[in-house]
Amino acid sequence: MVKNTKKASDFWVGAIVMVISAIFFIEACKMPSQSRGIGPGDYPKFVCVLLFILGAVQVLRTLLSGGFPLVDWKNMQTRYLIRAFIMIAGTYVYYLLIDIIGFPLITPVYIWLSMMFFGYKKKVVAAVIAVVFSTAVYLLFTKVFMVLLPGGFLF
Repeated sequence: MVKNTKKASDFWVGAIVMVISAIFFIEACKMPSQSRGIGPGDYPKFVCVLLFILGAVQVLRTLLSGGFPLVDWKNMQTRYLIRAFIMIAGTYVYYLLIDIIGFPLITPVYIWLSMMFFGYKKKVVAAVIAVVFSTAVYLLFTKVFMVLLPGGFLF
């Protein structure tokens, strides 16, 4: 057993990614399937498989580099845990609001707020990035993949 906070965080992040991706994969399997082309659950399933593989690689790499890591709680910086939980809470709020407000309106706000939260200083550039990225994702899914995204009360 190795007492190394970096290795422990690598291990636990990988394990958590594996668990979350498995849960989301199970939920994506409940989505309706299409007789032709890809259905609304196919892309999430693909992403979940990739995330699970990446999480497993992270866990295995950590284990192979020196045994099961233990968290060094004395040297743990709680501000990073608090920031992670704030981001998780913000993502959950985004999830709750996406059906009400809609993808085209809430996603640029979420991306912009996330960029500000992580310390990006250029507010106007962040706004442009958020709008361009959200628009590109919206067009990709609605026009290319033919998958409807939540429109909210305006769309």
